[in-house]
Amino acid sequence: RLIFNAPLHRGQTIVFSLQNMIPGDHIIVYKFLTTATSSMERYFVRPSAGRMVAGETHSDIRLFLNQVPMLAPGDILKDKILIRWAVIQRGTQVEAWAQQLKDATRRKWLEMLLDTWPDQVVERKTRISIRFV
Repeated sequence: RLIFNAPLHRGQTIVFSLQNMIPGDHIIVYKFLTTATSSMERYFVRPSAGRMVAGETHSDIRLFLNQVPMLAPGDILKDKILIRWAVIQRGTQVEAWAQQLKDATRRKWLEMLLDTWPDQVVERKTRISIRFV
């Protein structure tokens, strides 16, 4: 759970990490999705997509508050973001393919991976809860 504490302001940032529990055996490709209830996104995530390569045990992520919700004193607002991710086994054709991906196409990596290797990779989704207090 990630918590934005009052006083809330645009640009307020939470730093958290994604963990690769078996960095010697797996590469992780990920992409964050945020909720957008209006034309302006509530959050920006940086990096919003990427991969954790061999040997990387974690990746630092920054969640920026872009649209400040209106809260009455004492109110708590609940929200969530979603991370879509897939694990790639090291030493496979899938890994060789993933290592060739261009950084400029980072936002499309997960979709490209799932389209190209549908029988080799399983997409997973994890919800991360956010609280405004």
